[in-house]
Amino acid sequence: MAYYSLEPWGEDRADLRSAIIASLIHNSHSKQPRPPKDFLAFKPPKPKQTVADMIALCKQHAGVFQNL
Repeated sequence: MAYYSLEPWGEDRADLRSAIIASLIHNSHSKQPRPPKDFLAFKPPKPKQTVADMIALCKQHAGVFQNL
């Protein structure tokens, strides 16, 4: 585990390297640059929404409707 924390390996790492190369090639031939995360084959999972996040979102939406 200590060595992996210094030098990670595996498919996730290989996917990141490929995404960096794809981003480099795309950005050299395009006027609209894109970050390597747009080229990842395996997207990282979205973090789960917490209760505090849900409450904040509801308050935000409620504020929008009060201003109508």
